[in-house]
Amino acid sequence: MQELNTDILKLNIEQLRKAAGVSQPELAEAIGMSQPNLSKALNPKYKQTFTLAQIYKLAQFFNTSVDALIGGTATTAVGPRSIAAFFANLLETKKIEPIKVDIEEDVPSTGKRKIFDRKEMVQYNAFFLPNYYNDEDYMELFGVGKTTDTDHPNYKVNSFLNEFMAILQMKNNGSLSKESFQAFYLELLKAVPETTNSEKPKRKLNF
Repeated sequence: MQELNTDILKLNIEQLRKAAGVSQPELAEAIGMSQPNLSKALNPKYKQTFTLAQIYKLAQFFNTSVDALIGGTATTAVGPRSIAAFFANLLETKKIEPIKVDIEEDVPSTGKRKIFDRKEMVQYNAFFLPNYYNDEDYMELFGVGKTTDTDHPNYKVNSFLNEFMAILQMKNNGSLSKESFQAFYLELLKAVPETTNSEKPKRKLNF
């Protein structure tokens, strides 16, 4: 088992809780804690944390390992249905925009005498998080258009993703240690707001 890092533990539990759509009272009941104690245990401002027995229950609840919870990243089994539902929700609420991407792949093809592979362009759905509001009425009213808006909630997310992928590449090619990667990752993640104001920012109209 890895050495216990309470900051990483709390961050991982909160990420899993929010991703699963589980409220703090629901999680507290599932692992046999009071909601106030759970809230304090998850708050990085408090020294209070979870017992080993509670960490084990949390790992079972989120279908992950204890090592994953106390390590840098918490992983859980994600099935096709949950992935499909996740993207469907993002598309319906216009959090992401779809684009089509053509990828050349080897496709099995059966001839009369043998099976062989042939090259074929396969079209996939790809997605991106726009730094602008894609509500047509809103864009027409304020003349925003498809331009980067630093006030948009996705702006911080995209900034995080760009920096995260850079340090991930450094870790993968061996130029950044796992410990340094985790430290950088946590610092980058802290810069992303936990919540967002759903109200679109007010803009000045030029007459």
